[in-house]
Amino acid sequence: VGSPQRGPGKLGSALVLDGRDDYVALPEGLMSGLKDFSIAAWVHLDAANGWARLFDFGNDTNVYMFLAPCRNDGGTMRFAIKNGGGEQEVTSSKSVPIGRWTHLAVTLKTGVATLYIDGREVGRNPEIALTPADLGRTVRNFIGKSQYPDPLLKGRVDDFRIYASALGPGDIAALVGGAPADP
Repeated sequence: VGSPQRGPGKLGSALVLDGRDDYVALPEGLMSGLKDFSIAAWVHLDAANGWARLFDFGNDTNVYMFLAPCRNDGGTMRFAIKNGGGEQEVTSSKSVPIGRWTHLAVTLKTGVATLYIDGREVGRNPEIALTPADLGRTVRNFIGKSQYPDPLLKGRVDDFRIYASALGPGDIAALVGGAPADP
């Protein structure tokens, strides 16, 4: 949506998002039925737009799951999931760098959400009760856009991957090293 372009990427060509009107709308029901998952991508942020999303899969501001590289201007990365009640989240202990390629990943396995930056664990919450299956068939699934009126992502996204299982630390490290992980 908008006019996303292709540009130089980390592993090939990347999606270039201008932070004004560019984002990607993904198919409905993208994560339907999943309990465990991994989402990983190479990201080159051009700005630390607070609450801009790498991804946001949901229906509205009551049903969603997202990864925000910067939860406020210059802040730390955050994954959250919500299904009408309270939001369940994990926040990283480190900020995502601006102006360079960085590998970001989130995994969920049996209630444990883990965040990774460049293959290193930077956040964990062992008390996540919700899964994508609890969200039902989501109809508003985006790369670079929020369910809320937050800023759009300004930067590049390369090698965006979704796995129907939780990758382990070694698998995440392999993605950073350029080797494919088996789904």
